[in-house]
Amino acid sequence: LELANEQFVILDSQWEYHLPYLNAADELVFFGRDKTDEATPPGYGRLQSIERGASEVITRGQTAVQTADLRWAPGAALLTAFDGGVLALYDPISGQGFPLPISSVVTYSWGRFDAQAFFALQPTPQPIVPTPASPDVTESANVPIEIVSGLPMRYDAFFLASDPAGVAQLWRLPADGANAFQVTFTNDDVVEYALAPDLSAVAYVSMGQLWLQLLTGGGRPLSLATLENAGFVSPAFSPDATQIAFTDGGIQLIDITRENLRIVRADSEDEGIFYGEPAFSPDGTRLLVSELRPGTNGVHGVIVLGDGSYQMLQTDFGAQAFWLSDGSIVTYGRTLQGDALAEQSIERFRPGVLDTPDPVYTLPSGAIIETAIEGALGEVRLIVREA
Repeated sequence: LELANEQFVILDSQWEYHLPYLNAADELVFFGRDKTDEATPPGYGRLQSIERGASEVITRGQTAVQTADLRWAPGAALLTAFDGGVLALYDPISGQGFPLPISSVVTYSWGRFDAQAFFALQPTPQPIVPTPASPDVTESANVPIEIVSGLPMRYDAFFLASDPAGVAQLWRLPADGANAFQVTFTNDDVVEYALAPDLSAVAYVSMGQLWLQLLTGGGRPLSLATLENAGFVSPAFSPDATQIAFTDGGIQLIDITRENLRIVRADSEDEGIFYGEPAFSPDGTRLLVSELRPGTNGVHGVIVLGDGSYQMLQTDFGAQAFWLSDGSIVTYGRTLQGDALAEQSIERFRPGVLDTPDPVYTLPSGAIIETAIEGALGEVRLIVREA
């Protein structure tokens, strides 16, 4: 006031800013985005702050958060979003949020804010002590199963579980041992989902639609397609996370950067031929798909995305198939009922050679492969049981 309300520039115009607020520590907090940052879209920003009287900007969050329709809660420890009778709370650092277990909110207000009590309730971060590497196990150990909490893992885990209303949602369990938190907030069950390779987004199926939810920066889910057919949708991301292939009357492909949808291989209902389970090749140029046709228990084929050409894999037992990191395809037999085949083998189609597979291994009679994955480079790991 003594300066006649004179204004001062504290942040330059190279950045755009959202939601400035004085927090409980009397710091100016806000979301900032460098206008030259092409990787962060407009309307997003990372949490930053400036102490009173200081000129140095402190970056508090590494995740870009979508700020539309968000409001600060008193003390600026949380953000709120109010839409359609649902009130949700968001972490300003990670952008992750969760709804309160009520769905008919008309209005809301805050009680008296007590800064002293606020700081007293702030949790003290607990250091995570790395778990020593376990030695290789050569024999099965009879170890009782125990429930543990706060156990660090190598990767984040994702799973489907019910929310407080009994609706199946996607949840995320952080690798650092923190508690699992809810990712999706739908009114109907999430029945399928697929993760982007870089964990930037998740595609999921709910309410007869295919949805896209960003995992970095939060924001509302985007409807990618309305599904016309019942059955497995099997969404799958491309290696660069820019495209999603899925099943709906055939194999469809959507470019999520342009929202461009096209069908790359249509079902032939007259001939009883149906396609499903698309999986991108490691270089993103081809799709491995399952093909169900009369007289077979499941075969596979490859779609070249550039020209739409299709080639069936020449095998009479290939009920399961998957890509290896070198671009080759491994197939192995398993009946739809899970019964043992007379002879169950593993074969490999080398890159660019889909006419004739190379035999890899023949299992003993009566063995059934439950699942197979690529372990180390050039190594296939199996789980096998006896019939």
